[in-house]
Amino acid sequence: MSVAVYVKFKRVLAGSTLAHAGANGNADVSAVRQACERIAVNNRQRAAAAVESVRYTRLVLQLAPWLNRKGRQDGMSDKQR
Repeated sequence: MSVAVYVKFKRVLAGSTLAHAGANGNADVSAVRQACERIAVNNRQRAAAAVESVRYTRLVLQLAPWLNRKGRQDGMSDKQR
């Protein structure tokens, strides 16, 4: 499962699916929703830490020139790049 699909699945589960299930007065839904929220907070913190890391900065600095060269090789305009 791709990361995007996984994130969407968790967002739908924590949002509309649990809201619908909770409308019937199911008390267990609250615990699941809270667990989903804790996981989401943790994931956002980990993502922020990764983006702020030296390793990520180095990756972007090394990748940007390659992407620029690749776009020129493929005949892309500045706007398309």
